[in-house]
Amino acid sequence: MNERLLCRAEVEQRIGLTGSTIYLKIAQGKFPKPIKVGVAAVRWRESEVNQWIADCAAGTLQHNPDSGKAQIKPPRKAKRQRSET
Repeated sequence: MNERLLCRAEVEQRIGLTGSTIYLKIAQGKFPKPIKVGVAAVRWRESEVNQWIADCAAGTLQHNPDSGKAQIKPPRKAKRQRSET
């Protein structure tokens, strides 16, 4: 089976949520876990994202606590250095 994989930006655009909210929902078992495709890269199966959207629209979204135990965490933002003026 050849399935399209979506990067985080594509997922954010499709579902209208930010990356941090997506990872929060993953931790809560309310969004599909991504799959690792490299050292620091993850992708989501298009079919799982589409099913999540359909479930939300139909009001049939189920909470699955076991699915939120992913080891994947969103990258931390780099701290900005304050310039002294």
